[in-house]
This record gives sequence, structure tokens and C-alpha cells, in this order.
Amino acid sequence: MTVDLISELRALIGVPPAGLEFLEYVFVGFLLIFLVWSAANIISCIFRWIGGGL
Repeated sequence: MTVDLISELRALIGVPPAGLEFLEYVFVGFLLIFLVWSAANIISCIFRWIGGGL
């Protein structure tokens, strides 16, 4: 089972106006960057907590 992020985004917020479809990919790119950054910060926080650095 695969998930197509663009079709899921379209289902959530609707289809963008003609000529602006690239904005979906920009939005998904920023979303993925944010998710990776957040996961890295959570993992870093957990390791600092384990190490007693908080």
C-alpha cells in the first residue's frame, strides 16, 4: 500500500488554481522538512534527557 502525498493534500485542501500546481510540491517539501527536523529534535532531546544534560 502506497500513499500519494499530493493526492492526499488535494483531498484535504482541494485542487489549486490552474498554473499553481507546483505549490503543492513546495508545500509538501516544507512539510517533509519540518517533520524530519521535528523528529531530529525529539531524538536529540531524548538522548540529552537520557544523558542527564537537560
